[in-house]
Amino acid sequence: VGLSDRVIVVGVNTAGNAVSVSSFTPATDTAIQNLAASVLSGVGVGTLAVCKVAGADQFMIVANLNGTIRTRRYTNAGVVVVPSGGQYADVAVGASALAVEASSTANQVTIAMVVSGEARLFSFNLATGASIGSGPFVPFTGDTSVEVSLVRVSGGLQVVSSVSSGSTPTIKTNFYTVATNTFADTI
Repeated sequence: VGLSDRVIVVGVNTAGNAVSVSSFTPATDTAIQNLAASVLSGVGVGTLAVCKVAGADQFMIVANLNGTIRTRRYTNAGVVVVPSGGQYADVAVGASALAVEASSTANQVTIAMVVSGEARLFSFNLATGASIGSGPFVPFTGDTSVEVSLVRVSGGLQVVSSVSSGSTPTIKTNFYTVATNTFADTI
């Protein structure tokens, strides 16, 4: 993830039980600097997703920790940022794919995941950690999603998914208004 003056590198340790964060500042560093050896840990770290917080020098990590999806926000130094209302709620489902998008301007963080072939969305207030509505919200009802991505566009998020419901694999997209948890028409 590219921040203002550095690149953040996020990965899973070789034992598969912790997410680690390192950074590299091109202007001054000659080697990658380890920021935190275990920012998220648990038995069996599965899929993970990372994004820059738009409008802030921060990043988000979402990880599947043995069937529980955990979301955390960090400063550019790898220090966890705790929302004023406590940490973002864990989601107790195993996900085969994850995506995350966050914006300090919109004061939102949205997690997309694929659970048993169904794309699901959960959104939170970035500053307080409070849920925005009571998800999951499903953008592609009746379709079998394989991957899912989120892109911030004017007024909301574009949810994009590779879908294998028919005889030919397809890419579908749906516009999601986070504040009202509503979708436009699927394309």
